[in-house]
Parts: sequence; C-alpha cells; structure tokens
Amino acid sequence: TSNLIAEIKGTDSEKYGQILVVGHLDSISEAPRTSAPGADDNGSGAAGVMALARLLKESGLKPAATIKFVLFMGEEQGLYGSKAYVKALDAAERPTIKAVFNLDMIGFDKVSPLSVMLETSSFNRPMAETMQKLALDYANFTMQTSYNAWGSDHAPFLQAKIPAMLTIESEFASNPNYHKTSDLIKSINQDLCLQILRLNAAAMYTYAIAPENHN
Repeated sequence: TSNLIAEIKGTDSEKYGQILVVGHLDSISEAPRTSAPGADDNGSGAAGVMALARLLKESGLKPAATIKFVLFMGEEQGLYGSKAYVKALDAAERPTIKAVFNLDMIGFDKVSPLSVMLETSSFNRPMAETMQKLALDYANFTMQTSYNAWGSDHAPFLQAKIPAMLTIESEFASNPNYHKTSDLIKSINQDLCLQILRLNAAAMYTYAIAPENHN
C-alpha cells in the first residue's frame, strides 16, 4: 500500500477539484520471487502515467484542476494500494475527484487493427461517452466499452461512486505473456501505447486543463 504520488496543483482546484491518472507499479509471474518483468502488466501503464506527467510538465500548460499521478502497489495481490487510497479519502475529498484514468495493460495488440476496451460502471456512462468521443477525435483504434468493472485499480473508486475509467488492450484475454516471465518489452506494441496515451492526454486536457469547456 506504499503508493507513489506526484501532484501538479490546479489554478482553481476549489472550483474544478482534482483528477487522477493512475496505474500499478507491481508485477507478477509464475515465478515472482525470481522473475516478474511485467513489461505489459503493468510496465506499459506505469510508463504511460509517467509519460503523461512529463507531457504536462513540458507543455507549460497550467491545469485548472489539480492532477495527481499515482502508481499503486499491491494490485496483483488484491488491489491493496488503490483500496487503501480510496479508504483514506475523507467525506469532503471524495466529491472533489472528478475523474480517475486507469492505465493497465496498454501494450499488447497482435491482431490488426489496434483495439482497446474502455471499462467503467453504468452510473459513469457520461464519462464513457466523453471518452468515446475523444477516442474518435484523437486516437486511431477500434473500441468497445464494458460496464462490468473488475480486476484493476479503477474498481475501488467506482465502488465508492467516484467516476473512473480503465483503458486496456482488447486482446488481454489472448495475451500469451499474461502473468508470465515472458512478459518482456519485445512483445510491446508501441503503436497501441501511443494511441491509448493520445486518448488519455485528451481526457486529461478535457477534465483538468480546460474543464470550463467540458462542464
């Protein structure tokens, strides 16, 4: 539960609250004590969180909402890091979180065209519709949306009725490297990573940098 958190203060967080860009830093395999490289699960998502933080810093843009970049620990053991984070939120802070963007397994796509799944809960349909539109405008992949959220760090937020969205490779079920020592960077599809990061960068802009236009 020792999560890594970086924060860029918003210029008007009292009005626009905060958004979170998150992923998990831990990995697992069939031999976790000796080798769990986790390039896709979840080196790809963790690197994506850092890339978005770097993009914002280097852009010079000043977000209106506070943005927190969070790398959770203990996801593979049972979402320990994200559960602890949500549990620690007091009643006053919870409603200030306007969106959580979870990057988990964003780097495997073997069969063309590139494909992505957006996953959330049914109460969060407005956010899903916004993400779908942003994907059509700024990214290049086929897309499906699931309202059956489970198994990753967006789930504890959704259970607390905090708007959260997972972007994940659609081919995760057929990924032969899933939780294996073969989950190496040579299997990463960098084009898919780029397109998913384009979507999340657009979402970060919409919800945090220019939220007055979205709201």
